[in-house]
Amino acid sequence: MQRDNLIFSEQSVAGSILIDDRAYRLIAEELSVDDFLSEPCRAIFEAAAYLDQQGKPVDLPLIQSRLREVGASVGNDYLIQLMEITPTSANCVEYARLVKQDSQRRKVRALCQSLLDDDTSDANALISALHSGVESVLEGVAERGCISSSECMVDLLNSIVERSQGRRAVLSTGFQGINRILGGGFSPGSLVVLAGRPGMGKSTLGLALAENMANQGTVLYITLEMTAEQISAKRIARGTGIPAQRLLLAQGRNSFTADEMDKVRDAAQRLSASGLVVNRQSRATVDDIRTLARSQNNLCAVVIDHLGLIKPRDSRGRSRTEQVTEISAALKEMALSLKVPVLALCQLNRANEQTQEKRPVLSHLRDSGSIEQDADVVILLHREDYYDRQKKIDQWSASLVEIDFAKNRFGRNQVTYLNCYLATDRFTEV
Repeated sequence: MQRDNLIFSEQSVAGSILIDDRAYRLIAEELSVDDFLSEPCRAIFEAAAYLDQQGKPVDLPLIQSRLREVGASVGNDYLIQLMEITPTSANCVEYARLVKQDSQRRKVRALCQSLLDDDTSDANALISALHSGVESVLEGVAERGCISSSECMVDLLNSIVERSQGRRAVLSTGFQGINRILGGGFSPGSLVVLAGRPGMGKSTLGLALAENMANQGTVLYITLEMTAEQISAKRIARGTGIPAQRLLLAQGRNSFTADEMDKVRDAAQRLSASGLVVNRQSRATVDDIRTLARSQNNLCAVVIDHLGLIKPRDSRGRSRTEQVTEISAALKEMALSLKVPVLALCQLNRANEQTQEKRPVLSHLRDSGSIEQDADVVILLHREDYYDRQKKIDQWSASLVEIDFAKNRFGRNQVTYLNCYLATDRFTEV
């Protein structure tokens, strides 16, 4: 009985297209080709879509002609039958919604069955597949169709009111210069790339930004080249002035003074209340990261160190450029679906080191130009003293770091500066 109802709904949709040349555009906001179970109804919908894209009328003679062109097995008798069982197109949108609902049910059942039939993947892979599958199913529901100018204006005004009342705001980075250029901080749904050559301080700045944002909610910090213990040491070093290297490597009873141990304990106790959470796994795909992010309560940001170490879904037969292109697009999609900023650290290639002017530019982003395309903001780090061979760098003194907003969808491309204390993994305002 259910199948009969479904076929009747699909037939009513197809019949509406045949008897009313205005019906297709109303239905097209609700449906796509793969929502149809009936092959003849799908063929009619495809023919109507083709005619509409070509700017031609969506009427019976042209649909018949298109069906003959593509060799669809839909006879004239069947077309007449559809028109007879559909006396009016007035309810075409409601019929389309019934078809969409059943299509969603089929996709959910297929997803569940594929997971049940998978006897080889581990639990994490199955969870990632589940999340990805659910997102894929939902994509065609909430975002199809158009939004009117009136709805756009209402959404914007509501957003302004919420932000003015402090109920929905950008995420402060903790650094005034960076906030000023970004219009207050990182925007929800944005992909921010923080890039630099090794030694510029990008991991240290990425961790500092994560720590500052963790005062406003949960920040998922994905580290793919350091252990959680190393991250913890860098965090304590920022608050105590004791180098992370000592915290990790010092041995013997007299390695730390009583005063230093008090500082370490106080810092550890203070940081224990932070909203920063760190991954355990040393290798991860974007799907793995998305799964971890969705499991966090009150998530406000994701920070990844770094993009170049994220595993592609499938690396077989594909160049590194193709892999990074997929990864950067997936990170942007993740930011939009989670509605939080995603900060991804990124390596630069060596091109800037071959020139007299060492400052990096966007073309130095490593492995793929798609990173620049997908990112909302690209921040390039540069330390002039790093390239000064005549000057020995004092790890305890302030090193001036240039923070270049080479791409900024939320404002102008500008430069600000921070002081970096390399010995203690600390950034401060200039």
